[in-house]
Amino acid sequence: MPSFSRENPEHKPKKLKTPNQPPALKPWESRPWPTKGTPSQMDLHTAVGIAVDRWERLDGSFGTLFALTTSPRQIWSMEASYVYSAIRTFEGRLALVRASGEGYFATHPTATFQDTFRKVCGEALNFAGRRNEIAHSVVEFFRPVDWFENPSEINIYPLTFSIWPSNSSGDKRPYKARPSYTYTSVEIDYFSDQFHLLFVKLLDLIMSVDRHNASLYDRGERQVGP
Repeated sequence: MPSFSRENPEHKPKKLKTPNQPPALKPWESRPWPTKGTPSQMDLHTAVGIAVDRWERLDGSFGTLFALTTSPRQIWSMEASYVYSAIRTFEGRLALVRASGEGYFATHPTATFQDTFRKVCGEALNFAGRRNEIAHSVVEFFRPVDWFENPSEINIYPLTFSIWPSNSSGDKRPYKARPSYTYTSVEIDYFSDQFHLLFVKLLDLIMSVDRHNASLYDRGERQVGP
């Protein structure tokens, strides 16, 4: 008779295999196709407006960060503001901020917020794609994901709404095929809240930079700019 002692490796309990789970979405990744649309076009337009407004506040605050890292002796730099706003795309403006930050940390080695700076810039770059999707979309009748395979068999009534890529979006809206994304007010509100949370992180970073600059340069020396 075989031994059932703990020492017998043949009788150790086997680990149960867990089914493969889909990887969790990162906060900035596109959301899954919704199961239902937004009943009101007005609610959808309102959600888009709030999201775009929150992103613009975030974008403008990166201009403040750029000014503080390029002109640490000044509370505000008009020259830095003009340079920042002259760059056409957010990705280009953010690259400018990142380069300015690297120069700032090279000449201010006592600064303790370098990791936060890089993290905030990295998150902003990741969320920029979602902002572009929201800002450059159009309102359409919502279609369940199965509709694109069997449009004659899927009931879309009562009509609801979501945003789709516009016709100028190229491969994001292929002809007679499912677009690369669609968002209802639920998904838009989610990203809108993420934009706001990132804005709060950015404000904390801006205050850290300003306090550090104030500790190095006498307030009398720090000019408000021409």
